Amino acid sequence: MRAMIVDDEPLARRELRRLLAEFAWIDIVGEAANVREAAPLIDRLLPELLFLDIQMPGGTGFDLLERLEHLPRVVFTTAYDKHAVRAFEVNALDYLLKPIEPERLAAAVVRAQAAAASTPAAAATSGINSGKAMTVRSSMATREESRSATASASARLRLGTMVPAAYIRLLVIAWKKCGSANRRV
Repeated sequence: MRAMIVDDEPLARRELRRLLAEFAWIDIVGEAANVREAAPLIDRLLPELLFLDIQMPGGTGFDLLERLEHLPRVVFTTAYDKHAVRAFEVNALDYLLKPIEPERLAAAVVRAQAAAASTPAAAATSGINSGKAMTVRSSMATREESRSATASASARLRLGTMVPAAYIRLLVIAWKKCGSANRRV
């Protein structure tokens, strides 16, 4: 699977590359440090999977997604948990908090592999082949159609639920913050 890393921190890119070396079927085809560098590189290299930081100089990971003609599957890699809900609104495969835990990365990578296995390659690049830009919204519709196929592929891989653990972790954090103010002792 062709993958690309977009992160403004060189050490974070290097560590992610090191962790991904455990997965022989992932080929890191490029890296970028910001939105300006990443957009043309993604459209030229056509990765199937994008490991994307959110907070970067010159724009966010969400800004990048809106600019892309080729929209790969996305795993957000960030130090901030406050963007998780929005990440899943743009249909991210996963949301990994830095420092990235190898077990969480492995789960995200297996999820990406299952999604790729359940979706034909042509669907991922249909916007390019027709000469039209594939927007985040149209990509979300395409991915929504393949959600049931992805879920069945995940069941075959015994991943269990498709709800990422990071999302559940964020819900627990939010519950604790809200609940601690309202609890009576």
